[in-house]
Amino acid sequence: VTMPKSLTSIDNSAFCDCLSLTAVTIPSGVTSVGVDVFYGCESMTDILVAEDNAFYTSLDGVLYDMATPTLVHQVIAFQVAHQFQLCIEGHDSPCEVYITPVGVQLDKDNKTMLVPDLVILCDRDKEKLRCIYGAPDFVMEVLSPSTRRKDLTIKLSKYLQAGCREYWIVDPDDMSVTVYYFEGDEIAIRYSFDDSIPVRISGGDCSIDFTKIRGRIDRRNYR
Repeated sequence: VTMPKSLTSIDNSAFCDCLSLTAVTIPSGVTSVGVDVFYGCESMTDILVAEDNAFYTSLDGVLYDMATPTLVHQVIAFQVAHQFQLCIEGHDSPCEVYITPVGVQLDKDNKTMLVPDLVILCDRDKEKLRCIYGAPDFVMEVLSPSTRRKDLTIKLSKYLQAGCREYWIVDPDDMSVTVYYFEGDEIAIRYSFDDSIPVRISGGDCSIDFTKIRGRIDRRNYR
């Protein structure tokens, strides 16, 4: 099924019991998908999402809603990106920092289009006009109630299998950061917002001072 690019919403049960439907692509302008939209579509195998859609993402052909991030969520992502950008500029690094929304075609197909909170890409051949094609070097996700389960389990597995080198999971509720460095012996290390956390892919050149980020959060009483 090809939906028009002008489409902004899909009503409840829009494709209910459409037995011949096998795959759909959610256009970039869709901001709302109702309930039971594909209920009874027994032949459905893939739900794909346009790479520049900021509200939905697909993972192995499954549709996920990306809830609007909170202010603390945005502060964390921006501040980590800012600190890392200053570091790579000081070390003449080829890496580039991207913050959401940037699409990542993780498996180099149309079935998985992720939109991480922060991405560091050092292999610039993976940069395409509208997305990153393949596994980035570094990914960070900031947990929220709607994304917690898939960030901690599904995405962790996908990033590892796809060849990402480092994955950070930031939990604003308990002010912790879990670092997965897939190229090292000690895969998972847990830090707090009182730490300066090394970015392993930088080879010791860069670290993120979370005490500064915590200070910003505490001063503004976001939590």
